[in-house]
Amino acid sequence: MTKRDVLSVACKILGLTCILYVILAAPGIVGFIPWAFEQVRRGSSGSMPDLTPFYQLAALVGGALLWLVAAYVLLRFGDAIAARLVRVDAPLPSVGTSEWEKPVFVMAARIVGLACLARGIPVLARPLAAMAFQVTYRPGGNMDTWAGLISGTALLAFGAYLLSGGKHLVQFAFRGETTSPEGRTK
Repeated sequence: MTKRDVLSVACKILGLTCILYVILAAPGIVGFIPWAFEQVRRGSSGSMPDLTPFYQLAALVGGALLWLVAAYVLLRFGDAIAARLVRVDAPLPSVGTSEWEKPVFVMAARIVGLACLARGIPVLARPLAAMAFQVTYRPGGNMDTWAGLISGTALLAFGAYLLSGGKHLVQFAFRGETTSPEGRTK
């Protein structure tokens, strides 16, 4: 089994996880539809109905669609993603030696990086959609919007860092270990 094989399988597992998120979100979306219509019906006493519930519904459906797109990309192109991220494909060392720890840790960090990107895109998309569809301007904004912007940006940045190999994190995790000529960790 090579590094590329491990990452390819991990991409496909993440694709399945994205489908799981869509399945978990579906009942909430279906339940939100009648509520949105009821809110618009109640608030339509004036000349212009408040369409905010429909904007919220669009954000929910848009988030689910992003999860489906992520699932499609990870399941369909998992092998290509793995080939792009693992430039030098090599077999993983046998489990009997300690040489496998660092390469497996780097691969796991890249897998977590993919998960951060897959989670960070919808987290960041919701507050951006809320800001784009916000009907009235409020100085200072909504705390949920700012929290979503900060956490989404942080997830994307951390995911990108881990996908690049997370050099400083790997050095931190393996800082006290030296390897003997026999391949054993001291």
